[in-house]
Amino acid sequence: MSIRLRLAVVFTIAAAILFALGSWLFITELSSSLLGSIDAQLAAQLSGASRYLPAHPSPALPPGSPAPGEYIVQIIDPSGRVRGASADAGTTPMLPAAALSRARRHRLVLITRDEGERERLMAAPLSGRPGWAAVAGVSLEALDGTLSDVTRSLLTAGAVFVPAAGLGA
Repeated sequence: MSIRLRLAVVFTIAAAILFALGSWLFITELSSSLLGSIDAQLAAQLSGASRYLPAHPSPALPPGSPAPGEYIVQIIDPSGRVRGASADAGTTPMLPAAALSRARRHRLVLITRDEGERERLMAAPLSGRPGWAAVAGVSLEALDGTLSDVTRSLLTAGAVFVPAAGLGA
C-alpha cells in the first residue's frame, strides 16, 4: 500500500473519530440544556402549586391524559393522598412512597416511566404545610423526539462527510 493511500486511510479514520466525538459532545450539551429548561419550568410549577388545593379552586377541566409537553401538578398530604391537582394529573400519587418521603424533606428530581414514556418529575415540601409535598411532572416525549431527530441528522451528515473527507485526502 502506498504512503498516500495509508495517509488517506489514517485521515479518514481520524475524521470519523473527530466527527463522532463532536457529535456526542453536541448531543450531550443539547440534552443538558433542554433538561435545564424543563427543570426551570418544573420549579416554576412547584412554586405556584398551592393554588391547586381545594381552598383555592381552579377551573375544573375534564380528566384525561396530559398533552405532550403539558406540566401537571399534584399536592400530596402526609398520609399519601392527592389533595389537589392540575387537570389530567390524576388521583394516584405520581411519586413512589420512598421518593415521596424524601420529597417531604427536600427537593428532588427524577425520571420515571409511565406507560412506556419517560417523565421528568420534581418534588419538594409544600411551604406552610409540614409533611405535605408538591410534585410537578412533564412528559419527555418532545425531548426524546428532538434528540432522536438531531442524532439521525448527525449520522446522515457523518455518512456523507467522512467518505467525502477520505476522498479529498
